Amino acid sequence: MSSFLRTFSEPDRDLQRPFDAAVVMPTILRPSLREAIASVFDQKFSGTIQVLIGIDGKDGGIEVVEQACARRPENCTVQVLYPGYSTSSRHGGLYPTRDGGALRCVLTYLANSRYVAYLDDDNWWHPDHLADLARSIHAGHWAYSLRWFVHPESRRPICVDRWESVGPGSGIFTEGFVDPNCLMIDKLACGEAIPRWTAPSPGNPTPGGGADRQVLKALRDGHVGVATGNATAYYVIEPKDPMHPLRLDLMGLAYDAAGAAGADQVDLDRARAGYLDIVDRPESTALALHQLALVAAARDDHARAAGLFRLCLRLNPTQPKAHTSLINALQILGDAAGAAAAMRELGNLLQSLGQHDQAQRMFGEAAAIDRSAR
Repeated sequence: MSSFLRTFSEPDRDLQRPFDAAVVMPTILRPSLREAIASVFDQKFSGTIQVLIGIDGKDGGIEVVEQACARRPENCTVQVLYPGYSTSSRHGGLYPTRDGGALRCVLTYLANSRYVAYLDDDNWWHPDHLADLARSIHAGHWAYSLRWFVHPESRRPICVDRWESVGPGSGIFTEGFVDPNCLMIDKLACGEAIPRWTAPSPGNPTPGGGADRQVLKALRDGHVGVATGNATAYYVIEPKDPMHPLRLDLMGLAYDAAGAAGADQVDLDRARAGYLDIVDRPESTALALHQLALVAAARDDHARAAGLFRLCLRLNPTQPKAHTSLINALQILGDAAGAAAAMRELGNLLQSLGQHDQAQRMFGEAAAIDRSAR
């Protein structure tokens, strides 16, 4: 396939006139792209929309875009860019970013709109998504929605993500997280964040991943983010994702119910009522996570147990038993530095509870580990 830029638009559309919103979509031309584009066309957004699709690989042909654009509404202009090569090292390009290489960065700059949202080719939006973001962003410099987790086989919504993509400083990640599918930025106000789309996070469990965290860091530092409060993005989860085991623990029965062929809406609603919600029910969720961690430890799955204990303590750090269990798991895993850090955290807790002798013992054991590591 030769390089090209192709435009689907109304004949009298003046492309020089800025659009009210732009949507950046990196793709490898998967069949699911058609559903993603259709969800943009279905937006209840009264303004004009520029859809910028950047092709990073060729799992399919341009026909999937042509088929989707057969029902393109008048307020949407679609422009498809294929430079003739991939910019991602995953497909032989120069940039280490796995999902799109430099495309999110380049297309953000190319967008003829101040306000840019992002959508992957395997996910989709609720019809209110863009309108919600557009209303919210005028109170700040960037805006974000919540998201639904979607079953990878049935493509049915499982439950609202209430622990990962919940905004800066919230959820299970220390600095928070916002899924790009949930994000809109004012690119003129947040220009320094744009190049971060090409910069993976050091130490990310997925090689070439984590650029979204670099973008969030730039957005968080000196810019005002506004939450819509609504779950309007639909994110298809990947069983190979390192987060998948923890997600299954937190989803409970909702994952199986969404994947079951015979499940009806009543089954799904009943299952969703039982999933763990660290935003609205942090204390009960912490207790449930503690029990899940104990089960994982009993099965000698100490890595999973340590992760669950850490999450449990992030929600409720005043649990000496959870601290002790985390220390034991880390020692079994041979993570001496992690165990020493956990001992100091437990020592601080015990000291605050007036248990000074036990606290000093924890501090002493942590110091001994530090000395032996030198």
